[in-house]
Amino acid sequence: MRYIQNPLTGKLVPADQYVRPRMNAPAVHGEIEPFQSHVSGEVIDSRRALREHNKRHGVVSHAEFGNEGEKARKAREDFYEGRSYDTERRVDAVKFAYELEADKRSQADKKQMIENYQKLNR
Repeated sequence: MRYIQNPLTGKLVPADQYVRPRMNAPAVHGEIEPFQSHVSGEVIDSRRALREHNKRHGVVSHAEFGNEGEKARKAREDFYEGRSYDTERRVDAVKFAYELEADKRSQADKKQMIENYQKLNR
């Protein structure tokens, strides 16, 4: 049997019964590296200066969005690599566009365009 020592009590606890204690401590972050703002061109050299800059210019830091940027980058990459191709959705979009333009096109033109589109996607 394997044991783990509880860091708070110092006692050995069977590994399958061990629950890691939650640490309630303040997070300490170092200073940020100075950088030039894309908004105003000024040099930002501290977290305080960054907060004031963001407030003054009505902008937010990308860090406040978590990993949303990463999700968007992945979605774009999948789209351009052809991994997110949704034929049914595209056919629905084409049909919708044709319905909007119905008064400008004759029935024969619409039918021919849909057939051409379907031939391309086979």
